[in-house]
Amino acid sequence: MAKRLGTKKKKVLVDALIERDGMLCTWCCREMIRMPIVPFEDCSAHMTLEHIVPMKHGGTHDLFNLALACFECNNDRGDCLDWELTDDDLG
Repeated sequence: MAKRLGTKKKKVLVDALIERDGMLCTWCCREMIRMPIVPFEDCSAHMTLEHIVPMKHGGTHDLFNLALACFECNNDRGDCLDWELTDDDLG
């Protein structure tokens, strides 16, 4: 089983991704909001950490394998690889 990211390392990675990619979803280019992970009514624009190659398929927590995605796209994508998706699969 893959090792989970610690809170401090996750924050450093998210900060680096924001610096690199801005606050736009990798998949749908929606502007995202950065909030703590708590349930709230409309979480579709909530920023999530996305693995380009999912951990299930051998992906890592390295910066080159990470991107930011809105909750909706990350949830829709699941553990699929990019080439397994169609335009209709993402928010």
